[in-house]
Amino acid sequence: MRAGHASRTARWVAGLRAAAAGLSGARAAARDDVALSLLPRRVAALARRVRRGGTPGYLALDALTLGLTSDVVLRTLRLDDVVTAGVVRGVRQIVLLGAGYDARAYRMEGVEQATFFEVDFPDTQADKRARLAGHAARAREVRHVGVDFLTQTIDAALLDAGLDRGAPSVFLWEGVTMYLPPDARRATIAAVARCAAPGSDLALTYSRREDVSRPLLGFAHLASHAIGEPLDGYVTRAQLWRELDGEGFEEIEDSQGPDWARRYWPTAPRLLDPVWERIAIARARSPLG
Repeated sequence: MRAGHASRTARWVAGLRAAAAGLSGARAAARDDVALSLLPRRVAALARRVRRGGTPGYLALDALTLGLTSDVVLRTLRLDDVVTAGVVRGVRQIVLLGAGYDARAYRMEGVEQATFFEVDFPDTQADKRARLAGHAARAREVRHVGVDFLTQTIDAALLDAGLDRGAPSVFLWEGVTMYLPPDARRATIAAVARCAAPGSDLALTYSRREDVSRPLLGFAHLASHAIGEPLDGYVTRAQLWRELDGEGFEEIEDSQGPDWARRYWPTAPRLLDPVWERIAIARARSPLG
């Protein structure tokens, strides 16, 4: 991230979600009708063009991005369900780490009693809030917490923003860890643990170098360097879970793109089925756990 600039990666991810909003049939659940209004004109125009093309247009975009489009859309569906499951069991605090242009507080049903804490780089937040002018949140409240993950930890900022450390939360950390060096990743996990009440869930995406084929790896690094946000944060499954376990989290799920496709699009053909990233879902143990 560069001071004075909103995240380009976050914009393009919102663009992929917006492009998928025109899908029908088995893929119709992948809707984000707010994302389009969050985009710069050029990215919005591309998203509209894909939407006008329906499913064939979407599949063309998926092929062009070597399956990254479907990966983003499917991970969104999986993490939406993590939020919904938390709300159903009574969680009223949703924390979005590296919120980017996430629109869950504005588009998800069932979050009317929840407070969202959107944690991100201040410049990205400022741009997003300006673009959301006129959109009413479905959540009870949205609180913006500005931090830089490379230089700050998030627990003190969240507590200052009113997070109740004694009540369970759902923490989503989507599409961020692969851009962070190991020390920043570990520091953020530790900070989450310090403000996560027992029963809180942490769902994060991560990438393993061994999962990414040479063509995908080359494409990913070329694209990330082109937008000034290089990929630095590959981690093994074993290492990540050692870090989570060491901070008091137990494993609930560790899944990847093909798993999400079978769950949400079981009858929809896919041209590509690469593994770009995984989702780890962990729960904060009780002190006696």
